[in-house]
Amino acid sequence: MQKNKIAFIGLGRFSINQIKNIFDSNNWNIIGCVDNSINSFHRFQRLFPDCRIPVYDTFDKLRNNCDFDIVIISTTAPSHVSLAKEIINSDWNGGILIQKPISNSISEAVSLQNIEKNKNTILVDHGRRYSSFYNEIRKITEINKLGKLLKMEVNWSGSISMNGSHFIDLALMLNTVDILSVKSNFTGLAEHHRGNKFLEFHGDLNVKFENDFELDLLMASPDSSALSHSIKLHYEKSTIEVLNRENNVKIPKILSDDKGFNKIVKNFENTSKLEKSWIWFEKSMLATLGELDGYRSCDIKDALKSLEIIYAAYLSNEDDNVFNFPLYLSEDRQIEIA
Repeated sequence: MQKNKIAFIGLGRFSINQIKNIFDSNNWNIIGCVDNSINSFHRFQRLFPDCRIPVYDTFDKLRNNCDFDIVIISTTAPSHVSLAKEIINSDWNGGILIQKPISNSISEAVSLQNIEKNKNTILVDHGRRYSSFYNEIRKITEINKLGKLLKMEVNWSGSISMNGSHFIDLALMLNTVDILSVKSNFTGLAEHHRGNKFLEFHGDLNVKFENDFELDLLMASPDSSALSHSIKLHYEKSTIEVLNRENNVKIPKILSDDKGFNKIVKNFENTSKLEKSWIWFEKSMLATLGELDGYRSCDIKDALKSLEIIYAAYLSNEDDNVFNFPLYLSEDRQIEIA
């Protein structure tokens, strides 16, 4: 079996973790990397002393020296769009997978959507979209097996724009209608492993959608007594609870006789966080290459919706008021998220 060929742009923590996973996989081959930081290059050499993967300081040098099928953009948000545009305009044909968020500027993300070309599949990596468990929840929601989805309630640690964006995207996967309003209350500055260049906040967020669905998101500091690390999906007929950092699931009686679903639930509960991360990321790469069916991927349009919610959360917190959609580009500015 021929291995798919990968190139990474950015050698930060996420890339390093996935490169370790790829080395243990038989399905992928890392062809080259791009990072113009000397510190990142030396860390890469220190962590992988026997590795013979070339590291370049520009995409042009990577493209001129390597043949690859997919590019992973794993830098900070302010550079995502410019790097994607550089790849598209180079006339390279292949898949582009961008780490979330798509950008820290809505107008920048819109500009990428406007130049997207058919020869490049561009997706944004939100791993839970490729979870068999959450994908089955999506199907259950679409056929109204538990009635209408009324509310998604999340209690987690981290910032609204970093960890919280995963749950915002999960809500967008389960519910595809337009956003009505956003109300937020930031309660404190979140520590960031990338330093004080980025200003991201703990707090709570409420998002209302056109079909009366709403997302309630509480993102607390890791030492908060309010933490439960839970996701609750409230339907008309019952509730699905994902508890204990996604290690336990409570399903309603109406689903308990579904052997196929129960098998998916048990597999989800018995898979570690690190294993889940790799399984989901591998599927996201396959989806970007057009080699995976049956999942709802995060395209630029959905990634824009997620960014609009995060942006509106900043505006709502500043004004101490509900931010009503639509959001206009005249209101856009760069926000300090990674």
